[in-house]
Amino acid sequence: RISSAQNCAISADGRIAVFDTVDNDIQVVDYQTGDERFLLKGHMRPVTGLAISLDGAIIVSSSQDRTLKVWAVRTESERATLIGHMWAVNDGAISSDGRTIVSASEDSTLKVWNAASGQELLTLTGHLRGVNGCAFSPDGTFIVSASADQTVKVWDATTGRSRLTLKGHTGSVHSCTVSPDNTLIASASNDNTVRVWHSQSGELYLTLTGHSGSVLHSAFRPNGRQLLSVSKDNTLRLWDIHTGQLLTVLRVDGALSDCAWHPDGRQLVAVGPRGVYFLELKL
Repeated sequence: RISSAQNCAISADGRIAVFDTVDNDIQVVDYQTGDERFLLKGHMRPVTGLAISLDGAIIVSSSQDRTLKVWAVRTESERATLIGHMWAVNDGAISSDGRTIVSASEDSTLKVWNAASGQELLTLTGHLRGVNGCAFSPDGTFIVSASADQTVKVWDATTGRSRLTLKGHTGSVHSCTVSPDNTLIASASNDNTVRVWHSQSGELYLTLTGHSGSVLHSAFRPNGRQLLSVSKDNTLRLWDIHTGQLLTVLRVDGALSDCAWHPDGRQLVAVGPRGVYFLELKL
């Protein structure tokens, strides 16, 4: 059983969850039992991000070793190593059609890759400091990035052109995510807030305040009506995305760095240096 992790992901069918380990490996776990199914080895430095394709065929991992790796779930093996970033890769995401990968790096760039061949397609430049997080819109038309330069950027996924720069955070922005209907972007920051933005206009929609420590990750509930955030303040918070109202606070015994929803919209997993928490929300 896994005792701690910094990153997590759950497959779209809800059958598997993936976590990083202290040995720079990736543990693939049966979601219902928590038992390990297999271990993926190959990164030379800590894993910084994990993603599973919508069809469940591949896992993508990013690492401080400056690479991303693409893993085939069926064969439990490495399919490709994506090399091109100059510094640590902080995050990676997969487009919903499974064809494209985006990566965010400490070198202040993002790169777009062909998932099948591993070929680098685009480099996105414009951030002034390291890029901490990245996400594809569910419809695949745009990419969002979160940076230590305190901004969020929106990019055209096909051309790599910068569409919008979202300004308002007063600390490093750690992660970003897009709502299921593509209309909203949520960004989690070291300024202890989550900000929610309109994806087309870049206009600020909500500022979610209440955490007493850096917010490291947020995730839209599958229904798109609520947002979950996790923080170094040892809490998970669930917010109503239309009103900004705080719906519930769950407190655990340590800081939290990542979270992921099960597709049923009730179960979720959250992770941090003190533990891996399998939770169920009644609301």
